[in-house]
Formats: sequence, structure tokens, C-alpha cells
Amino acid sequence: MAMKVTLSLDETVYERARLLAQLQDQDIAKALASWLEETLPSAKQSNVGNSEANAPDEGDIEQEMQAYIALHPQLVQQHKNQYVAIYGGQLVDYDNDYGALLARVEAAYPNRFIWTTKVTDQPIRQLVFHSPRLTKDG
Repeated sequence: MAMKVTLSLDETVYERARLLAQLQDQDIAKALASWLEETLPSAKQSNVGNSEANAPDEGDIEQEMQAYIALHPQLVQQHKNQYVAIYGGQLVDYDNDYGALLARVEAAYPNRFIWTTKVTDQPIRQLVFHSPRLTKDG
């Protein structure tokens, strides 16, 4: 069963996706879906649902998040609008290209939780979800 997903892409990422689609003679949605299907590991390969051995510990997540918040003022000055990777409470890598950063980090720190995020003015973005309202028609 296919699921419909809406996502926002950076302009440069969109352009890369458009070129990929053009090369494959497909529309962007189909090209991205094909790329994801080829790229993402299957549940069996990634142990998704099979084991919690590679799941990050809540303490690890909290530690890296707090380190990112503490480093944020310096990161905004030096790496604003870049992607950063925080591990062991330290900045371990950064890049303008999230995919390139992620590939290096996964190779350098396999099966470890690494805090990766884009450096913006606010250290932690607040997400607001509006709950749906049900109304009776007519």
C-alpha cells in the first residue's frame, strides 16, 4: 500500500531531486520513492523491530541534546545554516550537505547515537501541532 507524504525540501535539494527525476525520466515523487526504496535498508537489514540493541539510550539522547544546547552559541557563530554532528558532548563533524555528513558520521561511529541537526538561530525548534476539530456538516 502506498502512503502519501508531504515534505519540504531545501531549494538545492529540490533541484538535485528534479535532476534525478529528469535523468530517470520520471516525475520527482516517483524518482524520490525509487531512490528511497533502493537506499533505505530493509527491516531485516537494519534490525528494525527485531532488536533494541542498537536503539539509543534515553540518557545518550539527553546528553547529546544538552551538549548541543551548550555549544549552540559557538555553533551559530561558526556553523550557522550548516549541519553539525555532536557525539560525546563534542562537535565531531559538520557539512553543508546533510547526506555527506551523515555518511561520514555513520562510518566513523557505527551503531552509536549522534546528534545531527542544522544550526539555526534557536537551538531547539518548537513544533506546534494543531489538533483537528470535528464538525457536523449540515
